Amino acid sequence: MKASNLSQVLQKFTHDRIHDYSFSNESAGNSSFPNLAVNDEIKISIANNVIDRIEAYRLLYSVYVEKEFATPNKSKMWFSLFDAHPDTVTFIAKENNVLVGAITVVFNSEMGLPANDLYADEINEFITEGHKVAEIISLGIQKRARYAQKILIKLFNFAYLAARGLHSVTDLIITVNPKHEPFYKRKLLFDMLGGNKCYEKVGGAEAVLLKLDLKKIEKLVDKIRLEKHPKKTIYQQFFKASEKLELIKKIKKKLKPMTTKEMHYFFGKLPKVLECQFSELAAQN
Repeated sequence: MKASNLSQVLQKFTHDRIHDYSFSNESAGNSSFPNLAVNDEIKISIANNVIDRIEAYRLLYSVYVEKEFATPNKSKMWFSLFDAHPDTVTFIAKENNVLVGAITVVFNSEMGLPANDLYADEINEFITEGHKVAEIISLGIQKRARYAQKILIKLFNFAYLAARGLHSVTDLIITVNPKHEPFYKRKLLFDMLGGNKCYEKVGGAEAVLLKLDLKKIEKLVDKIRLEKHPKKTIYQQFFKASEKLELIKKIKKKLKPMTTKEMHYFFGKLPKVLECQFSELAAQN
């Protein structure tokens, strides 16, 4: 879907626009999914309140600044207006109630996708061919986190479940630094969609656009279950959407779009066109 005039206001907002609002402790709640927890110490949940969102954005900021994918800012958080879209979902991993990992998925809408800034032609052509696309816009795991690989697998599995189970997405896309491209291709089985370009959002670093065929992954999981796929991949520990229908219902139930108060905290006063659009979409969920 081509971006509408909604996307024209995105550049007006920066990560420094943090406003002083107080939030009660009632904002924080237990929304973890014990049946897909990493272990007794590490739980997966949805960032569906301002406290978890702040912690997730701070973790992503620290990871990206350390890797020089982001430049320091006053808020010390990594987020964009796409995070405020009612369909956007951020899954988080907590170890003993300390946030150690986060992944955010954005679904195509009138705002388009963040990767359109660099790869609009490639994405539009891909969609025209019949693919329904969602984008992983952020993924970070605390450097000192135990069970880092298991956390990655579970976060990735939840991103897939939300994309496939809630929105019937056929392909996930992600922009990554070229030096990480081999990992995504070898371990996660992504394929190339767009070549090297400089991405201003990550400090002008080089980026490539990768895609993951979710139907292909589901067939792979079936082969693994039938012991017809000898190579080790993360998908040996993966659950398909068709196997987790009840969990997908729980994910949908626990999704909570940003409130107007939260949006004002992160972005200040939004243009009326965006506030109305987001409110209408949130009411439909």
